[in-house]
Amino acid sequence: PGEMERYASALLTDAEQLAAQGDMISHGDQLAYLMETVANGHTFMSPEQSYAVTEQALSTLTLEEVNRAAAELCSHITGLNDGELTSTGKVVAVACAPKSSDNDAAFVDDDMLCQAIREACAIEVEPVEDVIVPHTLVTPAELEEAMKANPPSWESGQFSDGTPNTPADRITRPFTLRRLSNGIRVGINQNPAESQRGHLRLVAPGGRDAERRLGFKSGSLAVGARAMQEGGSFGSFSREQVELFAVDHLIMVEINCNEESLVMDFVFPTTNVGNSGYGENMKLGITGTESVLQIVREILVDFNWEEDALGRSKSSYRTAHESLGKSLEGKSTEMIMDAVTSGDDRFLSIDVDTVNAVTLEDAKNAVMSQLRPKDLEISVSGDFVVNEVLEQILQYLGTVPADANAEFEVKDATMEFDSVPKLAPGKHLDLELEDSDPRAVAYVAGAAPNQWGFLADGTSVAQRVSEADKRASDYDKQRRAHPLFGNAALSLISEIANRRLFSTVRERKQLTYDANFSLTGFERMKGGWFLVTVTASKEK
Repeated sequence: PGEMERYASALLTDAEQLAAQGDMISHGDQLAYLMETVANGHTFMSPEQSYAVTEQALSTLTLEEVNRAAAELCSHITGLNDGELTSTGKVVAVACAPKSSDNDAAFVDDDMLCQAIREACAIEVEPVEDVIVPHTLVTPAELEEAMKANPPSWESGQFSDGTPNTPADRITRPFTLRRLSNGIRVGINQNPAESQRGHLRLVAPGGRDAERRLGFKSGSLAVGARAMQEGGSFGSFSREQVELFAVDHLIMVEINCNEESLVMDFVFPTTNVGNSGYGENMKLGITGTESVLQIVREILVDFNWEEDALGRSKSSYRTAHESLGKSLEGKSTEMIMDAVTSGDDRFLSIDVDTVNAVTLEDAKNAVMSQLRPKDLEISVSGDFVVNEVLEQILQYLGTVPADANAEFEVKDATMEFDSVPKLAPGKHLDLELEDSDPRAVAYVAGAAPNQWGFLADGTSVAQRVSEADKRASDYDKQRRAHPLFGNAALSLISEIANRRLFSTVRERKQLTYDANFSLTGFERMKGGWFLVTVTASKEK
């Protein structure tokens, strides 16, 4: 299908999802939509009516009508070229630039801006060649071959904390937890709260902690994760083809690297997408769930690393680090983390020199070393039939070879996560930074447990409480022995501290714009920090 037909299909699928969620739209969103409709003189319609009208409009729309509308929308740009029809009304251009021209290449005045715009509008533009978007990333023949080469099977879920194994052949509620024969752990849950939508998360434990633990160059995993996000070329498919495949199938992808894991998030429709035609003549494409599983499979077995994607990744990190130094909150938070971690780069922003030092080979080796099937966890939740999705997971991910990416594995490396650095002696830090909005930010930071209640020295919240309470009953001991005791206790502390800070410092004494209490909440590293943040005027 052509470009217009593909985007029309995506627009129709989006309208169909909105119609399916029509009875779950909040009162606030409904009111905002009604007010906007009245203000613009439009016709207020229910999501179901909107879907029906959208389908009717798209089925009669022609390419010529779309091109005419596009020409009208762009007339304020094309009209600046000699010989072209100009748009009615004024054209406004806004540029943000330094005030002074003294030794600043970024300085722009009115004449320079107008000249640059005119020169740009006079450049001849060649039509972009239409990209052939694949209907599927993995053909039935390729999938059948993979099933023969690596026959997949389900195994029971196994746990190290004493939890009984979960069955490999039965759906359990509220979650079905299993393990594929290649080692990938799978958790799946049916959740109809958001009609026709699903969310898949792939977690590879490691993160920036693995950079040090496995001997990779500092920043290589973080920069590599962003390069993977910026790239997206699989096998014989170009980055443009894969990007349009994701766009056509309404898939949102986000790949991040934090202190202790590499995380890939996919949000997708669970219905058939990439359809062509309308009404009775509609030809259905594959489901969004199947599309996502194809992308995950290709990332694991056939990802192409590109130099230009690494360049975009580096540029993003350089910009983020430079912006951090110009933000009062960002710069002061960085100073706090530098002090409490004694300069441990796992917990700090990646500076420009570190970013520049990462090569494509560094990034590739670091990221792919984390994508070993035996180390991966996949969680899927959405409005779908669990048995159908489990079958698709078995086919697409169960056939990933157990030794995939084995060539990147670091031999004889420890898999145990480090604890957070021992807290240095308390100190007072001052920072003054010019800002267009004069204000003050104060922080109090210190040691805290991780999300599950373990402190940096290996002890737990439950142990500390039990040692302090010599009169604990058997019931108290049993309650504190629960794996989630520390998590529940920390959640209560966070809620109570936030409410008291807000009510006392802001509401009662009116000393601050905002006051909050937060915990780092690491899952795998033992220990963490608490952070109290108060924002106020300089006078207070």
